[in-house]
Amino acid sequence: MQHIGLLILLFLVIPLIAAIFVWRDAKHRSMNPLLWALAVLLIPGLVGLIIYLIVASQHKPLLKCPSCGYQVEQHFQVCPQCGFQLKETCPQCNQTVSPDWQVCAHCGYDLKNHQSL
Repeated sequence: MQHIGLLILLFLVIPLIAAIFVWRDAKHRSMNPLLWALAVLLIPGLVGLIIYLIVASQHKPLLKCPSCGYQVEQHFQVCPQCGFQLKETCPQCNQTVSPDWQVCAHCGYDLKNHQSL
């Protein structure tokens, strides 16, 4: 009887938990959640999960615009839906800069005092 419980755990519960994880993660990455969840459930030995993890590593998760909630890609600087400024840019070279930088790492522009060095 104990072996039956272990078999149920191995062949039903673990793949089901993996499929739920894949469904949620695939939605977050704008991948087809139904396709990937079915792959995890139907391909035996968690091979489907391994394949998903390899493919998903190539898809960056989408972010939500803080202004309108539209899903945007990580490299976007402006929301295409509402025009909200998602990232700060250097006024001289227009490269993305971190809010805590004193100087632009791309061109050397003094971000604190707004002048070229």
